[in-house]
Amino acid sequence: MPTAGKKRKEPVLIHSRALSTPPHIVIGIDPGMTTGWAQFTDGVPTGMDQIYGLDALTDFVEEMTKPDLIVMEKYALWKWLALQQSGSKMEVAQAEGIVKSYARRNRLELVEQAPNILGTAKLWTKVDHAKGSHDFSHWKSAYNHAAYYLITHNMMDIVT
Repeated sequence: MPTAGKKRKEPVLIHSRALSTPPHIVIGIDPGMTTGWAQFTDGVPTGMDQIYGLDALTDFVEEMTKPDLIVMEKYALWKWLALQQSGSKMEVAQAEGIVKSYARRNRLELVEQAPNILGTAKLWTKVDHAKGSHDFSHWKSAYNHAAYYLITHNMMDIVT
């Protein structure tokens, strides 16, 4: 609750340029055993959540409204983290495969982005995937991947 005499600062969109028309439906995906998703309709966020488990992800992609574009975080196993993944079932790679298969079967454009864009994206969107519990960070990452794509392609404004 705001204190007396202080106004709550609301996010403001920067309208410094004419925007290009975004794809009608863009889905951001942060793949994994817990997969985050965020939907943008005409450049405006319209839904976000998390899916738990690979079977649930398969059901989700088959039942979701067919998007025009999917923007997904690209997984890479880094050498310095490989030992931690020893014995893993590689659920992130499996989740990526589910999404890639869906996109291919439906002839959808799929853009993969490195996770290192998230630092810039959270500054632009004010949605910080690192704040709060990691358990609830996946939809924020998906949101930031989709928003980053839209912003860098001049289809969405930066939040200030």
